[in-house]
Amino acid sequence: YGESQPDPSRVLDADIPDFFARKRLEDDLRKAHDKLEQRVAERTEELRKTNELLREEIDERTAVEQMLLQSQKLEALGQLAGGVAHDFNNLLTSIGGYADLVRIQLREDDPNARYVGEILRSVERASRLTQQLLVFSRQEVSTPDVLDLKEVVGSLVVMLTPLIGEDTVLTTHFEDTSLRVCADRTQIEQVLLNLAVNARDAMPGGGQLAISIDAPPPRSHVRLRVTDQGTGMSPEVLSKAFDPFFTTKPEGIGTGLGLATVYGIVQQNGGVINARSQPGEGATFEILLPMVSADATVQDMTAPQATAKLSGLTVLVVEDEQMVREFICTSLLTHRCRVFSAANAQTARAVFHQHADEIQFLLTDVIMPGSSGPDLAAELKAQKPALSVMFVSGYTGDRIDQATIERSGATFLQKPFTVDDLTRSMVDAMGQQTEEPAAE
Repeated sequence: YGESQPDPSRVLDADIPDFFARKRLEDDLRKAHDKLEQRVAERTEELRKTNELLREEIDERTAVEQMLLQSQKLEALGQLAGGVAHDFNNLLTSIGGYADLVRIQLREDDPNARYVGEILRSVERASRLTQQLLVFSRQEVSTPDVLDLKEVVGSLVVMLTPLIGEDTVLTTHFEDTSLRVCADRTQIEQVLLNLAVNARDAMPGGGQLAISIDAPPPRSHVRLRVTDQGTGMSPEVLSKAFDPFFTTKPEGIGTGLGLATVYGIVQQNGGVINARSQPGEGATFEILLPMVSADATVQDMTAPQATAKLSGLTVLVVEDEQMVREFICTSLLTHRCRVFSAANAQTARAVFHQHADEIQFLLTDVIMPGSSGPDLAAELKAQKPALSVMFVSGYTGDRIDQATIERSGATFLQKPFTVDDLTRSMVDAMGQQTEEPAAE
């Protein structure tokens, strides 16, 4: 047994753990773990918020893209509708004009007078349809005025009751303060009538139609809201609600232009329109129009009255559509006018050069191949300041420089028009020329 034995005290010292060091280590590990969990939780929350913002941005971008596509589609359809309406206005001007000339020559007891009357009524109905197309395409001539929207809507509410039927309850809620907008009164009335008819058709069994007007914060716009309790619309139908010629009604009922017309009018008057609906939960149409100041004045829109005759007047008619040109010339000849005609500005200049001393009145189309009507009028009036001018056109709005026409002091007549419309407008144009102040 000569082996040396270990020192018991040294073995005990090596085997006894340092409990205080271990406790400190465990505390440090726990703190590090808690801090790591806190960092993970914070980072997770940051990622969640970032994902929410990203989803919102994606949804917003998707909505904007859909609005852009819808706007582009409506713009293209609007251009098509405007072109179709222009061509129809030329046709209707000729058809209605010649029918009107026949009517003038018939006795009241003539059996053919009834047939001519039916032609004229059909032309009038077709004219209203083309006007709807022009409204949708934002090419209708509008006469914006400062209006109290509550007064306009309030005066029309009385007419809505028989329109929507006795089984529909009509309620209104208007803000107490004056709410003024700059818009065309007739167009605003048409918007309300179209929305009311749309609501009536959506409630075949009756229901409640609510109309409200207020100015939501920041009070920069006046809000017109029309709500019904009808059958509502699915998301697919709602996305097409303002498309022209789109309708859910049976074939032969409705033109599909009601809501498209509303959309066009609101856009033309600088506003926006939104629609909300769910199947079985009715629909709400909300229109926002820019508010104007309370001290804005309402312009006098009274049209001048025809007080003179055209007999003996020498007129230069410039119109590229032959059938329209011939109708105008024939109408003027029946009123004992002396008439020169031209199919374009170049021919008109040549005619005027030869008969400048005789020609007293220029009646010209606005948009023609080559030089436009306003350019021709400015050129001829520079040579003869006393020349009276009147413009006619089947185009309006975006296709016409309305400001140039207004600055020229000329009268504008929208196609289609009757013989009476033509003569009254010509007399008005002559009156405006008479009232112009002398050049200094």
